Amino acid sequence: MAQTTAERIKSMVGKELVKNNSRYKTSREIKNLCILSLIDSYNRVKNTPTVASFNENAMRDEFIIDMQDNCSLIKTELENATIRIIPESWDPDKRKKPDIVFFIAGIGDFTFECKKLSSDEDKYLNDGLHRFISLAYAEKESEAGMIGFTLNAGIPQKLINKIKQFHCSKFIDKPVLDFPDSYKSIHTCENSKEILIFHLFFYFSKN
Repeated sequence: MAQTTAERIKSMVGKELVKNNSRYKTSREIKNLCILSLIDSYNRVKNTPTVASFNENAMRDEFIIDMQDNCSLIKTELENATIRIIPESWDPDKRKKPDIVFFIAGIGDFTFECKKLSSDEDKYLNDGLHRFISLAYAEKESEAGMIGFTLNAGIPQKLINKIKQFHCSKFIDKPVLDFPDSYKSIHTCENSKEILIFHLFFYFSKN
């Protein structure tokens, strides 16, 4: 049976890719590693007591701390500075702070904006996705991500039609690296460039 992309990336970590600071054959492989690290951290963060009651920034901070301290997938890359995780990276010109930026040596930024959602709220679009379309975030990048901290398991599906109607040129209804609550979309930005957005939804039970 052929390996999935996630399995292939995991098998490469610590082997042929871990040879030097420029170990990755493509930007896709190292960006996939960043996504896998977020998913891996979610499997631990979701078990944090009362995490569903945390505010959006506190939930984000739990992911950053976990990736830095507990995520074996990305440990080597953090230690040799191939990747740096920058929380709320401050842009003094635009006065904007995306929630999580993976700075990848030789490639650039891989930016994620986080939103805590109790329903299919418009803030996911207007206060999140719009920041990429308006070039407030990831102005020079062709890919970025949105993370939804969801308190209702049905939110990802309910948001699909809204995302499709939000400057969207293509919607890709396939899981990202086999993670069930995820999909991708391509949007036209204000300067007419297109940006690919990875949507990851992490469900947190209120019980």
